[in-house]
Amino acid sequence: MDKSSIPSEAISCGKSKTKSRLFSEELRDEVLNLFLKSKKNPDPPHLSSATAEQRHHALDGTIESHRVAHLRDGFDKGLFDYDQPFTAFLKGLFDWSKRWNLDADWLLFRALKTVSSWSKYKVFRDNLQWASQLYGLDDPQGEPKPPEGFPAWNVFEDSRRVYIRKIEALATEGLQNHPILAQAEASQRKGLLDSLSVKANDYQTKVIQFYGKLGYKPVRMKELIKH
Repeated sequence: MDKSSIPSEAISCGKSKTKSRLFSEELRDEVLNLFLKSKKNPDPPHLSSATAEQRHHALDGTIESHRVAHLRDGFDKGLFDYDQPFTAFLKGLFDWSKRWNLDADWLLFRALKTVSSWSKYKVFRDNLQWASQLYGLDDPQGEPKPPEGFPAWNVFEDSRRVYIRKIEALATEGLQNHPILAQAEASQRKGLLDSLSVKANDYQTKVIQFYGKLGYKPVRMKELIKH
């Protein structure tokens, strides 16, 4: 596997089953529409800051796996009731997951990532291509964790290079906003960014190796779009 030549990791599975196609079609044809309606709706003014943040991450595709339980709990407690489109989306998502016995938190996490990617990329939506597609009984709970303080890498949406740039942008912003660190010499700042890039690259390598052992394979974005 030539890691340097992988601009995007489209996780795919060679085996397809009728059931998987049926629940994927329902996710696309019903739940995705609710997602899109909610995404177009302005932020409601009555949500608490914590609840608004949960809503933002769910719709922006940046939700982390351990936050799914909090999202479900907030829905059950009616914390999103001021936002009817978002409540309708969550209800549709949770109803779909229960109907297909896909209501484990990690499965809902993948579904949230998938509807987000489908909202952006027609080719993946048309082909029912899941973000980190599920198959058989493989449970990706063992996916390597990012270094402390680093965001998780979404291998479906971000290339290795894009993820590294995000880390560098976050670090640069942190340096610029810190009254002491902002005074560091340019060479010192570059040294810090380089060391963070090495950490991020090591983490990405572990993620690719993890999915490779599960039978996933990288697909180049340009090759996928041709089809």
